[in-house]
Amino acid sequence: MNRARGEATREETLVRAALDGDARAYDQIYSQHAQRLYRTCHALLGNGADAEEAVQEVFVRAFRKLDSFNFRSQLSTWLHGIAVRICLNLRRGRRRRERLDAAVAQCPPRARRDTSPDEQAQASELARRFHQALGQLPEKKRIPFLLFHAEGFDLAKTAAITSASVQTTHARIQSAREVLLASALEWTEP
Repeated sequence: MNRARGEATREETLVRAALDGDARAYDQIYSQHAQRLYRTCHALLGNGADAEEAVQEVFVRAFRKLDSFNFRSQLSTWLHGIAVRICLNLRRGRRRRERLDAAVAQCPPRARRDTSPDEQAQASELARRFHQALGQLPEKKRIPFLLFHAEGFDLAKTAAITSASVQTTHARIQSAREVLLASALEWTEP
């Protein structure tokens, strides 16, 4: 408990320093959170260029509204909530099918190096099908699934980022798993 309070105090001190105009505090906030935000944005948008754009927008908005951060949650939770909203807005402005096709085309095979060319091709095809099935999930299921499984956020933090209850978030993740599992079974049937 003391450690968590100590971390909260350091975070609060850092935010307050940034609010007081300390450029190093802004730099530190950026360096502590940019990489994880990039991974989240990349998972949601499907490519690096859009993810970089989204991360920059996250920090522009966050730093403009830093005085509205109320310390009820962790700064990372607040920033990821902003990131998810930005990514959703970017996705709404583009045709979904083009985005998914581009993400699938960039997906490298996940096969080990010592596998045969046939096994590598099969792994690549499974990865392509997985990304396609993931892309067909409704955003309300796909986003919590990615935050929980790809980013490793716990259930409570995933719920906070997506502005949903823990129960709803759990149900959405479970539903996404079931759809993806059913799809995987279809791909492997002879």
